Amino acid sequence: MTPSLARNILTIPRKRAKQIRQRIGYLNQEQIERLLQAAEIYGPREHCMILLGLSHGLRASEICNLKIQDVNPKTKQISIKRLKNSLDGVQDFLHVKGNSLFDEGAVLKTWMDARKPDGDTYLFNSQCSTQISRVQVYRLFNEIARQADIPEGLRHPHVLKHSLAVAMVKKNVSAFTIQQMLGHRSIQSTLVYAKSNDQDASAARNQVFNSLF
Repeated sequence: MTPSLARNILTIPRKRAKQIRQRIGYLNQEQIERLLQAAEIYGPREHCMILLGLSHGLRASEICNLKIQDVNPKTKQISIKRLKNSLDGVQDFLHVKGNSLFDEGAVLKTWMDARKPDGDTYLFNSQCSTQISRVQVYRLFNEIARQADIPEGLRHPHVLKHSLAVAMVKKNVSAFTIQQMLGHRSIQSTLVYAKSNDQDASAARNQVFNSLF
C-alpha cells in the first residue's frame, strides 16, 4: 500500500517533486460532490460526461470520442480508448451505494433516454446532432464548476483525472492499480513484477468512492 504515488513509482529529485505536486490541481471530496450536484441540475448529458470523466480518469478529448457501443449496460462496463499513447482498457461502472450522483449505470441510462437520435454513434452529441467538441466540453465544465463554486484554477476537465488519482492515493491504493485505472505507461517495466488488471482497478476505485461518499 502506498501513502504517496510518486514515491512508489519512481524517484524524483525533491525540488522537482515539489514542483510537480504544486502543478497538480484536484478536487476534494466536498468539491466533487458539489460539482456532480451542479452537473445533475444542468442536465443529464453534462452529469454523465463529468461522472465518466471522474470515474475513469478521462481527458476531454477522450470523453468526446466515446461511442455508444463503448458502453455495455449488461456487463456494466465501459471500453476506454485513451489518447497520448496511454493504455486502453475495459473498466466497470462506478457505483456508490446510497448516492445516486455516483451511480454510473443509472446516470448513463438517464442520458441515453434523453439523448436525441442522430446519424452518428458518439455517446455525447451536441445540439446540432454532431459529436460534441473538446472546446464545448471545456466550456460546459467551466460553467458547471462556476455554479458549484469551484475555485477558478480548477475549472477545467483534466482536474477530474487528477482528482481520481489523488482520491485513490489518499486511500493508500497501490501505485500499480492507480496506473491501471488511469491508463498510464510510465512504469511499464515495473509492471512485469506487479500488474493490476482492469477489474482490480475498478474494485479499488469503487472501494475508495464508497468510503468517501
